Amino acid sequence: MIFKTLYVNGMIFTSNEEMPYAEAMSVSLGAIDYVGTTQGLMENLGLTGLYDPRISEFEVIDLKGRTVIPGFVDADIRSGLFDGEELAKLGITGLAASGEYWGKDMFYGYLNPNDMSHEPEGADENYIKVKEFPQMLSIYYPWEFIKANPEVLSDKQRMIRSRKVHVAGISLKGEQYTTEEMYKEALDYCKKNSLQLSVKISDDDPSITMLQLLMREDSWLEDLDVPCARVHRGDGDFVPFSSIKEDLIEEIEKANENAAGNNSDEEPFYGLDSMVIGYTKLAAEYAGLYGAGTLKVGNSATFLILDRDLSRIPVEELDQVKPEVTIINGKIAYKMEGSTFELKDQKASGLRLSEDLTPGNFSQ
Repeated sequence: MIFKTLYVNGMIFTSNEEMPYAEAMSVSLGAIDYVGTTQGLMENLGLTGLYDPRISEFEVIDLKGRTVIPGFVDADIRSGLFDGEELAKLGITGLAASGEYWGKDMFYGYLNPNDMSHEPEGADENYIKVKEFPQMLSIYYPWEFIKANPEVLSDKQRMIRSRKVHVAGISLKGEQYTTEEMYKEALDYCKKNSLQLSVKISDDDPSITMLQLLMREDSWLEDLDVPCARVHRGDGDFVPFSSIKEDLIEEIEKANENAAGNNSDEEPFYGLDSMVIGYTKLAAEYAGLYGAGTLKVGNSATFLILDRDLSRIPVEELDQVKPEVTIINGKIAYKMEGSTFELKDQKASGLRLSEDLTPGNFSQ
């Protein structure tokens, strides 16, 4: 029998436009196999309700009205070192990362988690050990690094997008550092190898010419349902709820200005749910992370159980929201100190969370 965990009585925001809200879901083998109502889940399992004696065959997590959202994705391309536990503490469950650090391939020898027989020469704490890193990773190699180390991408398994860690694309620096010849070479390489091309922009080097050239290209990744080209700023410190607070306040100020000026051509107002979708579903698509960013059947069971009800917290206090628990691929990647949340498949017992919360409407 396949072990199954049931999450019931929650306030689940799915980031899925077809079913934005739910109250229950079930997880098996690290994937979601049901999203909907608690009653619908019981019927799906052939049970009469939560008090059916046969429910003891499953692990049941009573969310008690807690807010659940998909895990956040940092779609900007991070370089340097990063700590998986600290990212999970922030609720970041997937990210785009530069594959090169200090002139070396920091993922070499670890992209196949079943082959740990060798390490790259000079391997140290700067290398990412995939088995020990919980997040999903979308890797982008700088073009100059790939030109100097063409063997890095000789293993095509690295580009399989359904893997937890995969190579998504090639990154180019802005126009100040990239010649037209380099741009064309990188573009041709991405087309031949079904990779994204990412261009780094900044305030002093927006790379307008390169972006205009890319806009003229026909998509070469249509069958993969990811953008063939993207831009990034890089090296930003993404703190999810702080970023959402800043974005939401900016949107509110814009809406107030439009209302005060009776602007008939005002831009649409984007609420909290749109902000969450942007940092989960859309960010996962942008970074080419397969099965991430949305809570729907078939996707990874990767989500956050928050420490408070999003529908009842003022916008000004959004940066105080934290994950009580971060689940990645069905397992606990982080839990807040004092939380009693446990999962049986991680050799623990108990089905409690740290406190009761009153359910409410997620939209703000």
